Amino acid sequence: MDYGETFKMIRKNKGLTLKEAAGEALSTAQLSRFENGKTMLTLDQFFICLEQMNTTIEEFQFIQKNTWRDQYAAILDEVEQLNLAKDTQGLYTRANVYFNESQRQYDWYYFFGCFFENLAISNETEAISELKYIDEMKHFFLKCDLWGDRELRVLGMFVFLFDVDTLQMLVRIAIKRGKIYRSVRGDNRLFYFLLINCFSTFIYHGRISEARDILAHLENEIKDNIDLLFPQISLLFNKGILKFIENDPEAGVKYCSQAISVCTIFKQEARAQRLTKRLDEWRNAEDPAEYKELVIELGYLTD
Repeated sequence: MDYGETFKMIRKNKGLTLKEAAGEALSTAQLSRFENGKTMLTLDQFFICLEQMNTTIEEFQFIQKNTWRDQYAAILDEVEQLNLAKDTQGLYTRANVYFNESQRQYDWYYFFGCFFENLAISNETEAISELKYIDEMKHFFLKCDLWGDRELRVLGMFVFLFDVDTLQMLVRIAIKRGKIYRSVRGDNRLFYFLLINCFSTFIYHGRISEARDILAHLENEIKDNIDLLFPQISLLFNKGILKFIENDPEAGVKYCSQAISVCTIFKQEARAQRLTKRLDEWRNAEDPAEYKELVIELGYLTD
């Protein structure tokens, strides 16, 4: 949910008219355009309008984050159900819904529309050349000198869209341009998810050397941060995948089973079930070096 949508929801929940929320700071027409995503307000105007609604910036951010978290969770459930059912038409339908809800390029509805449509296309073909919005995504990433929350989240979603060389370039850019965000937040969760999704993409394209490099980078990143469980689990499981590909199934089973055991210990039953299914598929693959698996983790969207 963008700022205008959140503002509109708060205003309506408080029973205020556009005129009451706008006060003397701006016209009702200008505020209406802001609520509908057609324009932005200056910081002064935005804070004055919040004051008119007796809402602090902290309250506004809390409401925005939690509203989006619920929407993300619903969207992720939708993705999982449609993808598991191989419901290509359903994916196309939902893509059109999100495109219709989008108020401008590069808002979240636009990104979800692109994501659903490309999932549908990937169900029909393995050719990257058939995927869409690649140039638009490159423009989105390259135009930003400093990367923040949105750039990291979006790249984590769309790693499968790019060829390996382009993805490597974008990861290097993310590392360089995302330094300020990571230092301010003191939180590398988004970056960990990005690396994990890149690993899966490299494996899918058979670029094992690049997959090893990205896994080594992840291990180095998390070695001093043992508080976050998910990257530790993913590191173990992905080490197992590499062992299967290297024709060492015994070590592969060992690493993957350790990851599943950690899930069980910390009562992450759903994740344990997913990893167990993936382990069975790798273990039963006739030629693990040729086995195709692409797993895009999106759980970070609800953080």
